[in-house]
Amino acid sequence: MAMATGRPYADSMDSLFDVVAGLPVHPLLVHFAVVILPLAALLQIAVVLIRGLRARWATLALLGLAAGTVAAFASKESGEKLAERMGLPQTHATWGSILPFIAAVLTVVALVWWVLQRRLSSRRSVTQQPAGLPQQTAGALSAVLAVGVVGLTILVGHSGAVSAWAGRIDDSATTPATTASATPAPAASAAPAASSSSSPAASTSPTANSTTDALTMAAVQKHNTASSCWSAINGNVYDLTAWISAHPGGASPIKSLCGTDGTAAFTAQHGHGGRAVNQLATFNLGKLAG
Repeated sequence: MAMATGRPYADSMDSLFDVVAGLPVHPLLVHFAVVILPLAALLQIAVVLIRGLRARWATLALLGLAAGTVAAFASKESGEKLAERMGLPQTHATWGSILPFIAAVLTVVALVWWVLQRRLSSRRSVTQQPAGLPQQTAGALSAVLAVGVVGLTILVGHSGAVSAWAGRIDDSATTPATTASATPAPAASAAPAASSSSSPAASTSPTANSTTDALTMAAVQKHNTASSCWSAINGNVYDLTAWISAHPGGASPIKSLCGTDGTAAFTAQHGHGGRAVNQLATFNLGKLAG
């Protein structure tokens, strides 16, 4: 009976970190971690170094570290669920997996220092007793760990931004956009322009039509570079060239498929349904011949 009731509970916890109102939970949660954790860590450094701040701010620093650690673990779980749908951004996943555990160690050490500090403060009301070695050690260690947490948070945030936006923002596009807004084009000419830039698949569809009769595995193997990347997946041939720079999980997973039968690698990561499969369909050149 315990196993029967445990599975629905596990499923509900999985869904809690997956999607809410049609949106992935990870981008919503990760902002709590990358804001609360570094602010609390910096405050912890300040209260350790500046005695006058301890009475007012030490408790707040500890609570902030605890809340940030919880947010970091929640972000890790939701990031793993998002990776199942979109692919794994390796660098971001690595830093994101380390951060919650370092934050947890920092929180424990900060708690020890806080308890020792409170005891010392109560004794100082009677005698001017200096800080002991345990308190000094816990304070110094918490400050060092806090510096590490700030650095790790920066790495997590930067790698996340790279995986989400690298290759999707073109600085050179701002100038034509400004020119276009200053000189509006006639409505009749706007429609063809929009249709010609709707998706990477639109630009590759002529190639698909012209190569349908030659979509053999031998042809796929010739397109094995980043400048011309074909892959056979589930009996179809896909031109993944445009997706290399836009893939949320980085370029390496896509490059590894170039010129190969990528069925096993793709299905192991994404299964047979979901957003990744729908995205893949936009690069379809046709059925694999032979």
